[in-house]
Amino acid sequence: MRAAPFTPFSRRAIWALIFSALCAFPMRAAVSKRPFTFDDLMAIQRLGDPQVSPDGKWIAFTVTTMDKARNARDTNIWLLPTTGGEPRPLTTHPAADVRPRWAPDGRRLAFISTRDGTPQIWTMDVTGGEPQPLTRFPTGASGVLWSPDGQHLAFTAEVYPDCPDEACTRRREEERARSQVKARIYTRLLYRHWDTWKEGKRRHLFVIPAAGGTARDLTPGDHDVPPFALGGPDDYAFSPDGSEMCFARKESHDEALSTNSDLWIVPVRGGEPRRLTTNPAADNSPLYSPDGRYIAYRAQERPGFESDRWRLMLYDRQTGRTRSLTDALDHWVEEFVWAPDSRRLYFTVAEGGAFPIYAVTIATGEIQKLV
Repeated sequence: MRAAPFTPFSRRAIWALIFSALCAFPMRAAVSKRPFTFDDLMAIQRLGDPQVSPDGKWIAFTVTTMDKARNARDTNIWLLPTTGGEPRPLTTHPAADVRPRWAPDGRRLAFISTRDGTPQIWTMDVTGGEPQPLTRFPTGASGVLWSPDGQHLAFTAEVYPDCPDEACTRRREEERARSQVKARIYTRLLYRHWDTWKEGKRRHLFVIPAAGGTARDLTPGDHDVPPFALGGPDDYAFSPDGSEMCFARKESHDEALSTNSDLWIVPVRGGEPRRLTTNPAADNSPLYSPDGRYIAYRAQERPGFESDRWRLMLYDRQTGRTRSLTDALDHWVEEFVWAPDSRRLYFTVAEGGAFPIYAVTIATGEIQKLV
């Protein structure tokens, strides 16, 4: 491997993140040194989830503040010009407004908010106006994602697997809330992971029209999408034309012992999902190339071993062939993103206590360390 200079794409992305972290709020003037206190910790404003607008002019990010008097924390969404300047708050509600995501046209943001109680998808015009609710799902919504054509938004929500529609899930939730019996009965593993209990529901992948309407369940059945406890919002993605989605799902019901999640494809209009991978270990984090030819994803080789090395894989949609891009790199691949021309993938690895950025060329397989 050899070092390589930043491309304009990577340079803009990296400096945008650094700028948002360092310059979003002016630092206090230097004061004499003293021990760090609990009040100091509570006074820190926590920045997170920076998202660059499609035209590259703005960064949307979250700011979390602590309120000791209310014993609560508030998270709002802010905007910052990439050229510098003063940040401004986009939301100011005393609730949690998180996961801001730009619409492809750059005029709207979708985000998850708890301002009405349960987390739901809200949208707003970044030039002005009040946020508007898009979902009112009985168990809440999470992991919002725009389709590339801006016509749909994807999200995940918990449902009762035997319920055919949203109304059934709502009735079951209301019955459960009224019930005086709070005991949990389990007949199979996995019933709990760390501090998260399973309560008879499954997480499914939905799409909803951006203009509003009825959400469509793309993954009905007795399975979690993404996989319970070990999955997240990066475990599903839209194709560039917005016609289909790729997602990770465990097919086996032996979830307590198996790490075998595979990638599946399903049309956005609905239909039977088609399995894409047959690896006996974990496959996750699918991401279509901008030209639509490839799907990059992460995979492990050793079944049942959660700490196995994550490799960066490439599925060719034209030939149906799969290959590893990082066999020559003895590091765990973390996050990755496509170059706009689909010729390279940029990714981070855990290396010596740091997270350097690498690039791999699709045509040759050459790996370059950028920083």
